[in-house]
Amino acid sequence: MPAIDRATAHKAPIALSEVGRQGWYVGSTDVPLPLLTLDSDALLNNAVVMQRYADEHNAWLAPHGKTTMAPQIFAEQLRAGAWAITVATIPQLAVCEAFGVPRVVVATEVATSHDTRYLREQLVGERLTEVIVFVDSIDGVRMLDERLSGTPRRLPVLLEVGQDGGRTGVRYPATAVAIAREVEQSRHLVLAGVAGFEGTITRRQSQPATPDPVRDYLRELGVIANMLRPLARDVEPFLVSAGGSAYFDIVVAEYADFATDDMQLILRSGAYIAHDSGIYDKMSPLGSRRYRPSGDGLRAALTLWAPVISRPEERLAILLLGRRDAPYDAGLPVPLTVIRSDGSHGAVDSRYRIRRLDDHHAYLEVPSGSRVGVTDIVALGVSHPCSAFDRWRTLFTARPDGSITGAIRTYF
Repeated sequence: MPAIDRATAHKAPIALSEVGRQGWYVGSTDVPLPLLTLDSDALLNNAVVMQRYADEHNAWLAPHGKTTMAPQIFAEQLRAGAWAITVATIPQLAVCEAFGVPRVVVATEVATSHDTRYLREQLVGERLTEVIVFVDSIDGVRMLDERLSGTPRRLPVLLEVGQDGGRTGVRYPATAVAIAREVEQSRHLVLAGVAGFEGTITRRQSQPATPDPVRDYLRELGVIANMLRPLARDVEPFLVSAGGSAYFDIVVAEYADFATDDMQLILRSGAYIAHDSGIYDKMSPLGSRRYRPSGDGLRAALTLWAPVISRPEERLAILLLGRRDAPYDAGLPVPLTVIRSDGSHGAVDSRYRIRRLDDHHAYLEVPSGSRVGVTDIVALGVSHPCSAFDRWRTLFTARPDGSITGAIRTYF
């Protein structure tokens, strides 16, 4: 598979498997900048750490593949013990199927003719991938049942529970029961469990006695799970799925309070595999700011490398890096180190910060007297990895010193 994109456009195509043998390093004439790289040791650490956490809490892990859309990374997650890969769209499901992922959770409602046709073909054919999808309405259930007419296999569905002002998912227990009964009466669907997502809820942390909306939502999910369990007579275990990358510890705690012996928790965390230097490091139960039992927590795996192209003011450096290259929806990139033109590395502190991004320029604030100069290279961490991978067709894997060890292809 050739690695042809902006990272290698000036070179003859080579196979991804050959990239690590080239002797490339960040800052050499072989590698264009800006560049996003992935620390493969940190990624493998994160796969193991999160899987261990799930195992310790008797949860199955179905990591959200939309974070990376990188089948090479899916394979590492499955090798570590993941039960399934989660996706958000049918085209993402198709990528998983093409690369042999054995089980996929489509964590959204399926509504279009194209998507239901794909599911129908998947159920009629000899495809080996097991698929589970979400439903949240009687109309949606009836539509699926009609469009899957004649399929020899039934499609497992999870009834999604939402929250007021949120996105998809039922709002009331009575509605959930009515939809579950509609599934029960359908010919081509089977109710496999319930699902929800707490990651979009803003928590209130001012006082311990203040109601926590995340916990309140998960308790409602538990109420509905127990109401629907008797309607899924032929299902064992009854699946209960939640858990993004920020509050999965609360999911585990609340699930323990309402679960019965024939239920199984499935966590769908996704950002953990790359972690970050921003929002998730602050929020994750396994991030560096909250997890310190043995230092065996998640590690930031993504690094952006950008050259300094201008020093127009005493306290300003301009980097060749912008919104086309870096996520910015949940925090701007975080300066980590500087590689000087002589090859030496210099640490940076909190006085170095990105003020803003243009399409291809980053405004780096530096302290007075800073030695950062034109042709130096700044290494930066990212905030929100889900918005980092989709900007790059190919990511090089690299050591912290910038030496290139391999390449990973994304399929967005």
